[in-house]
Amino acid sequence: MPTGAGETPGATRDQQIIDGDTVRAVVSQRFYILKRYSQIVLRPALREARRNTDQMGRQLIRRAKKLMTREDIQQDVDATAAIERVLQQDKTLATIYQFKLQLKEVWTRGAKGQPGRVERLQAWCAASEQSGIRALEEFAEFLRGYRLQTT
Repeated sequence: MPTGAGETPGATRDQQIIDGDTVRAVVSQRFYILKRYSQIVLRPALREARRNTDQMGRQLIRRAKKLMTREDIQQDVDATAAIERVLQQDKTLATIYQFKLQLKEVWTRGAKGQPGRVERLQAWCAASEQSGIRALEEFAEFLRGYRLQTT
């Protein structure tokens, strides 16, 4: 059984060291990890950005929200341009979105196999914790303790 609230079956959060087990859990549950990132980090930042802009900015953010949070949507040139316009308006949101892209690189970027992935996840968590953005710091803590449950 999962030990953290809202965890996916088969995962536990009992350690805080990033190792091969952490990376295996994160990679095998990558879609769940990205969903949680959107729920915990990205969507609240989008809501905050929407509150701090004018009507035109809110419409732009509303359009970009789906593009930024859904992994099953192919981004064309117009979609990429919409995201870029939103990110230019809000530095915190831009940082959070860049961290999402960097997190995806943990499992998509080739090189060095498992040790390379461990290093990339460690670097991502360290950078998140130093970002000054509380939601990123908390998500890094969530990832540090992420493990597959052994039965």
